[in-house]
This record gives sequence, structure tokens and C-alpha cells, in this order.
Amino acid sequence: MFIILSYDVNSKRVKKVHSICKRFLIPKQKSLFEGNLTEGKLKILKNDLKKIIVSDYDSVNIYIIGNTKFCYQEKIGKQAQTNQIII
Repeated sequence: MFIILSYDVNSKRVKKVHSICKRFLIPKQKSLFEGNLTEGKLKILKNDLKKIIVSDYDSVNIYIIGNTKFCYQEKIGKQAQTNQIII
């Protein structure tokens, strides 16, 4: 399944959250990631993030796109170079 993840966390936890997300997904902007994950890897990602964030102050948004048939990506402007092809 295709995942888009964004986060807004306290500056004390940004490095740890960024590092966890980078293990599983491709960074697109400072707090925005995307990529394909299995259900198992998504579960591990969520568990690792839950150990770091403080739920009363931090937020992590995960958008799960199960069927790429009805999903497309439109880009406008300069795009970051990546070594992987997404969708």
C-alpha cells in the first residue's frame, strides 16, 4: 500500500521522528514522507513512532492509499531528486 506521512512534533523529538520515518519511507520535505509499505512494516513504523511522540502535544498523520488505480501524483515546480520511482 502507498503511504503519505506528515508530522508536527516538538523540536526535542524531531530528529528521532525523522530518523524513524526515513528508515521506512522516502523524505519529500522536512516533515513529509511517502512510499510503499507492507502492513507489517506500517505496524512497526507506527509502534516505533508511538514510543517517541507525546500524544498530547505531537501529531503524526498517515494517509493510506490501498489502491493506486484511483491515485495519481501531480507535480508543479522544482522536485527533489530521488533514486526510487514512486507509483
